[in-house]
Amino acid sequence: DIIRKILQKKFDFSKDYDKIIYYEIGIITCAALGLLFIILMPLVGFFFSVCRCCNKCGGEMHQRQKKNGTYLRKYFAVSLLVICIFIRQVESWTTADGVLGQ
Repeated sequence: DIIRKILQKKFDFSKDYDKIIYYEIGIITCAALGLLFIILMPLVGFFFSVCRCCNKCGGEMHQRQKKNGTYLRKYFAVSLLVICIFIRQVESWTTADGVLGQ
């Protein structure tokens, strides 16, 4: 309706301003969140790196090597791979059911 009025040049921006805002609220929200992310992310990264360089961020690092550390890494990698494959299979089954059901 709004696009048709704009194309026919019968659209008055002063009267139909609330319709434009309602129509574009999703895009406006995404743009605002994107700008917030663009502004805050480098700022947080800068403060984190400054604190890290001055040794004011976090505690002392004590890494203890476990006897079965390599086994645990391999186990976690394989289990992550199996879970990803399982999720992919379930996703493909549900998608195929939805497509074939139509």
